[in-house]
Amino acid sequence: MKIKKLSSAALLAALMLSPLSLQAAEGGSSVYLPGFIGPQAGMVPEAGNYFQYTYYNYDGQVSGSAKRSFALGPGGGVVVTAGASAKLDLDLTANVFTYTHIFEKKLWGGSPGIGIAVPYVTADLTAAGTFTINNVPVVSGRRTAEATGIGDTSVTGLIGWHHGYWHYGVFANVYIPTGKYDKNDALNVGMNRWALQPMGTLTYLNETNGIEVSTALGFTFNRENHATNYKSGNEMNLELALIQHLSQKFHLGVVGYHYKQLSGDSGSGAVLGAFKGRVNGLGAVVGGAIPLGGSNMLYINTRYYKESGAKNRFEGDALYVSASMKF
Repeated sequence: MKIKKLSSAALLAALMLSPLSLQAAEGGSSVYLPGFIGPQAGMVPEAGNYFQYTYYNYDGQVSGSAKRSFALGPGGGVVVTAGASAKLDLDLTANVFTYTHIFEKKLWGGSPGIGIAVPYVTADLTAAGTFTINNVPVVSGRRTAEATGIGDTSVTGLIGWHHGYWHYGVFANVYIPTGKYDKNDALNVGMNRWALQPMGTLTYLNETNGIEVSTALGFTFNRENHATNYKSGNEMNLELALIQHLSQKFHLGVVGYHYKQLSGDSGSGAVLGAFKGRVNGLGAVVGGAIPLGGSNMLYINTRYYKESGAKNRFEGDALYVSASMKF
C-alpha cells in the first residue's frame, strides 16, 4: 500500500481527525457486508456443489469536525478558536469467490452444508481537511491511500429447511483474519480480528403468484485487534427483500438493510470511547436465470443500495452483481 502526499505541508487537520477517529467499528467497516445475502435468503438448495461469484463496489463518504477555544494574553482577554475539519472518501471493490457444498444426508430434518468465501479487495481512500484559526483557513490539503490483495476469509456452516411456501435456515459464519494488515497503514484489506456471526434466514415464496418476501438477521461478535488493542463492538444486520417473480427466469423488487452497532468499541486503542455506528440501505434488485444446457442454470442478480442515516460510519452507494451455478 502506498500513501501519497498531495500538499507540501503535513495535513494537520487530517492528523487531528484521522480515518479511525471518524468511524466506529475499527476501520469504519464490518467483516460482513450489509446486503450480501439478498433475495431467497432462506432457500438452501438441493444437495451438490455450488460456486458463486459476487462483484461488490462501495463508494462512501464520512466527515467530521472539531473546534476548541483558547484564552490568551494578560487576564485571558484574547480568545482564539482553533478548528479542524476532514472528509474521507472510500472507493472499495471486492471480488468474492464462494464455494458451497450441500450434503445429501439430512440433519434434524434439514439440509446441512458448509461453505468458504475468499474476497480479493481493491480500495482507495482520500482524506481532505482544513485547519482554521478564528474560522480563517491556515493549512489545508489531501492525502490518499491504496490497498489491494486477498481479504479476510469466511467459513460457513449452515442448515436449511423447507415447508411448502416457507424456507428457512440457520448459519454460523466464522471470519478469519487472512488479509494483509499493517497497523501503521491508513488502509488495509484485512481487519486483523476474528469474528463469529450467527444468522437466521427466512423466505416466503408463493410459486402461484410469484411473490417473495425474504429476510435475514445476523449478529456479529468481534474479537480484539491485538495490534491496536482495539475491540470493535458487537453488531447487528437486518436485511429484507420484497420481490415479484414474473417468471421462473426473471424477477425484480425492493431490497434494504439496517446495520446497528449494539455495543460500543473498547480497549486502550479505542480513544474515542463507545462510538457506536449505524446506517440504513434501500434499493432495488433485478435478476433471473440463464439456461446452460440440460438442467443447468446460471442464476444472476444485481442489487443496488443507497445508504442514509449513517452515524460514525461511512454513508454511500453499494452495488452487488452475483452469479451462481451448480457444478
